[in-house]
Amino acid sequence: MNNINYEIDPKLKHLKNDELKSLIRKYYTNENIETLIEEYKIDTAPNELYLLLPTWLYKDVFCPKCHRPLVTGRKPGDTTSLDYNQYCEICGHTQTASSIYQSNSDKVDSNNLNNSNYEVNPKLKHLTEDEINELMRRYYSNEKTASLIKEYKINATTSQLCSLFPPKICEDMLCPNCNTHMIVDRQPKTRVGYRTKPYCYKCGHTDSASCKCKTCSEKRKAAQQKEKELRLELEERKRDLINKVYSLHDCVPIELKDLTLRDRLYIGALLRLALSEDMQYIQALNSIEGELAPTVELSEDILTTLKNKKIIAIHPNSDIKSFVEREGVNFPYRYYIYDVNYHLNVGEHCEKDNVFEYLLNPPDLSSFDNIMVRPLWKEIAIAECLQYLEYQMKKVSFEFSPGEKTISLLDNFLNDFSISQVYGIIYKGVTSATRYYQEKSVSKLQAANSVIGTCQRYAEKAMLTGWDVPKYSRIFDLPQTVISEFFFNKMLKIGDEGFNSIPRKL
Repeated sequence: MNNINYEIDPKLKHLKNDELKSLIRKYYTNENIETLIEEYKIDTAPNELYLLLPTWLYKDVFCPKCHRPLVTGRKPGDTTSLDYNQYCEICGHTQTASSIYQSNSDKVDSNNLNNSNYEVNPKLKHLTEDEINELMRRYYSNEKTASLIKEYKINATTSQLCSLFPPKICEDMLCPNCNTHMIVDRQPKTRVGYRTKPYCYKCGHTDSASCKCKTCSEKRKAAQQKEKELRLELEERKRDLINKVYSLHDCVPIELKDLTLRDRLYIGALLRLALSEDMQYIQALNSIEGELAPTVELSEDILTTLKNKKIIAIHPNSDIKSFVEREGVNFPYRYYIYDVNYHLNVGEHCEKDNVFEYLLNPPDLSSFDNIMVRPLWKEIAIAECLQYLEYQMKKVSFEFSPGEKTISLLDNFLNDFSISQVYGIIYKGVTSATRYYQEKSVSKLQAANSVIGTCQRYAEKAMLTGWDVPKYSRIFDLPQTVISEFFFNKMLKIGDEGFNSIPRKL
C-alpha cells in the first residue's frame, strides 16, 4: 500500500507487517474477535475491528483519472468477498465491483449479436434476452451460483455457468479484417476487474502483435518476406562495394626476391596455419583452430607488417560482418584484422604453385639471411617467455601486465639462457612470490611486483656462480605456436634445439 501513500490506522501502528497479516488471516478464519483484540493489544470495540484493517488493493483495476490502483474496504463478518465499492485513495473516484459488467455494452444486445452471427449457448436458449441479462446481473451481484442454476433451470455446474454467458460486445472496437465488433469473454465473478483481450468471433483476430489469426499470420509472413528481400538487397549492395574497394585487379604483386627473411617467416607461418583448402585465399584467423604466435601483440604485428608491405591484401570474399558498420565509419574501409580473409599478393597468378612451394618449404638459408636469424629467434623466444610468464601469474591469481622493463629483462636473459631455462627462472620467481604472499601476509599486488626482481636476482646469481639452470619442458596448456614451429622446424631445421639452445646465428 506504500506505493499509493496508504497510512496504517494509528491503532494498528504498534504491529509489525507480519503481525498485521496474521491478524487479518485470523480475523477472516473466524477466530474470536475479543481474543484477537486482547492478543494484539488493540484499543477498539469488537464490531469496529474490521474498520481498522488496511484496505484491499486491486492490482489490475485502475482509477481512470489518476491511473493508480483502486482499493476497497474490508468487510465485517466471516467472508473476504469484496463487493464493496472500489475507490481511489488519491482523488476519491468510486465504482461498484459489478459496474465493470453492467455498462450498456455489457448487456446482451440481440442486434449486435446478430451482426456478429453470435449464437447463444444452447444451454441458455430457453431464456429470453431480458432473463439472460437479469441472470448475469444477479450472478455478478454475488448471489449464490447454485441457486441461480436451479432457478433458471440451467444444465451446468457452478464453475461452468460463467462460460455460458454471451460475450461482451466492444462497441468501439471493430475487427480490421471482418469489420465486425470485437467481443470479450465473460470472467467469473471471482475475477472481477481482470482484463481479457478482445477478439473477433469470426476470424479469431486479437488486438495484439502476436495475433495468430489467418490474416495477421499472412501479413506477418509477407512482412518477413519483404524484410528478407530488403536485407538481401542491402547485403548485395554491401558486397558490391566490398568487391569494388578490395578488387584484386588493383593489386600489384610483390616479387619473391624482394621478400626479407622476416617477410618469408611471417607469410610462411600464416600460410601454414590458414591457407584455404583450394589454396585460393588465406582464411580469417578467428575462423580456424590453432595460434599463429604466442602473444596477441606478435600476431597483430605479423598481420599488420604483411598488410603494410602489401604482401597480403584484404580478400573481397570476406564476410560482410568482418567490416566495421557504425555511425561515423565509412563502410567498408575499416575491418577486423582477425575476421577478414586475405589474398596472397606475391608473384603472378601463373607462378602461384612455385610461390607456395617456396614459401611453405623454404630452401636453406643464405649467408645474408643468417644475419637475421638471431634477432628473429629472440623475437619468438621473448614472446614464448611472456606467454609462459602470464600463464604462471594467472595460475596463482596474480594480476600482471608486462611492460618495456619486463620485455627488456627477458631479452637480456636470452643472451645467456635458452627459452627452456628462462621458463625455469620464471617458475622459480613465481613460486618464490607465492610463498612470499602466503608467509609474509603481503598483498597480492606486492607479491606480483616482486616476481620480476626475483627472476633477475636468480638469473644473475646463476651467471656469477656458474649454476646449471635446469631446462623446463613445454607444458600441455601452451602448445608450440605455428610461427615457432615454422621457424625452428622448416626454416632453421633445428627442431627442439630452438627451445633448448641460446638464440644465435647458425
